[in-house]
Amino acid sequence: MKTLAISVILLLTGVLSAYWLTAAERNPNTDLVWEQLIIPGALSEAHAFLNDDCHSCHEVLSGVERQNCVLCHANETSVLGRQPTAFHAEVSDCVGCHREHQGRDSNLNTMDHAFLAETLFESLRRNVNLNENSPIFSYVDIIGQHLNTSLANRDITAESYALDCAGCHSTKDPHFNYMGNDCVQCHNLESWTIAEFRHPTASSTDCVQCHQPPPSHMMEHFTMLSQPVARERNAPVENCFTCHQTTSWNDIKKIGFYKHH
Repeated sequence: MKTLAISVILLLTGVLSAYWLTAAERNPNTDLVWEQLIIPGALSEAHAFLNDDCHSCHEVLSGVERQNCVLCHANETSVLGRQPTAFHAEVSDCVGCHREHQGRDSNLNTMDHAFLAETLFESLRRNVNLNENSPIFSYVDIIGQHLNTSLANRDITAESYALDCAGCHSTKDPHFNYMGNDCVQCHNLESWTIAEFRHPTASSTDCVQCHQPPPSHMMEHFTMLSQPVARERNAPVENCFTCHQTTSWNDIKKIGFYKHH
């Protein structure tokens, strides 16, 4: 086994050396040739101008450091000033979500909730001795309350409780604050859907407890199009069940699925 390992190493060394020597003959800039041997892939279009300047992002032995990202992105007020993305100011590891060298057309705006949860949870561990006035103290308290209850009943990790879901998603809360801010009681980091959820029966009349009318229902559009299509010219906006069915919002009673414009 040891002999085989040595043979493989020697073979790889020979192949790389042959490639390097051949490339060096074509390109006298051997430093650039050596860099091309270890680059994992092309940079995205946004960072293409750094193609020949690895040290702008990478540090020797430690890889990509946050401070190098901040040098260019510290003044991005459109990110730090918006409520859904303001959390970037507290994250110390940029490459957890923003992965480079995936090609020119790669998307750098991916979101890895699991990574973010782990990062914030580690921050909580490091600051566990902070006083009760600390903004993260409440998260530690939440984790302590649920570790022996909810986590035992559902597939919820302790790291999930470190995420302040409402802090990013309050402007898109489909529950209109009816369900509180303890989102992880129902949702997980892999999917917002809930396999155990069962919609109320088709005869339910309490739709407005969870559903809000769309903007079009609050305009003349409702009386000119929505009511006539459903053949309910006197249907109140708040009585969703008069026109809609629970199979889908565009499954209209009396006419079936309606292709909305």
